[in-house]
Amino acid sequence: MPRVNKQVRKATLRNSLGIYMVELLVAVLCLSFLLAGLMQGLSQMHTQTTAPQNQAIASNICQELFDMARNAQFSDLWSCVGSGAMPVAVNRSSGSWPPSGQPAYITQPLMLDLTSNLGASYSQAGQDNRFRGTVTQTITDVSAAGATAGNRNRQVQITVVVTWPNEVGSGNRTMQMSTRIYENGISN
Repeated sequence: MPRVNKQVRKATLRNSLGIYMVELLVAVLCLSFLLAGLMQGLSQMHTQTTAPQNQAIASNICQELFDMARNAQFSDLWSCVGSGAMPVAVNRSSGSWPPSGQPAYITQPLMLDLTSNLGASYSQAGQDNRFRGTVTQTITDVSAAGATAGNRNRQVQITVVVTWPNEVGSGNRTMQMSTRIYENGISN
């Protein structure tokens, strides 16, 4: 009789170990679904917080270019009329300055200058998280008929287009802003 009792105990132990293994596998499976949902939520949250950041940076870039244009001599702006969409350097890691086609009154990169001799240093995270968009600027003559340099009634319209990769899906996002500057106006 003792021998049968041992065999029954062993069979019961094996059966309960199998049940424990199934319970463990179900728990791991449930945990993996929970973690997958959590990771998807974190990914969406990151995307939604990055989108306004890039939009704010694009808006600041437009404002900075408008301020640079207002501080420039009107003759420098007038010399760019008819040049079409001119690229503007956002970040600079190497190369000569100014980049080809950029207006001469823009004297520095808009965001990040890794070649600066001013003693500034950037962390690796700062370098990796730089704005990855492109900027173009178009300056057009919007003067009234009969405006000449002599009567100082000329005006230009500056249109800035900032394009950056879309955080959600594919394609790009674009922001376009314009301002006018008068030769003899309050801004010059």
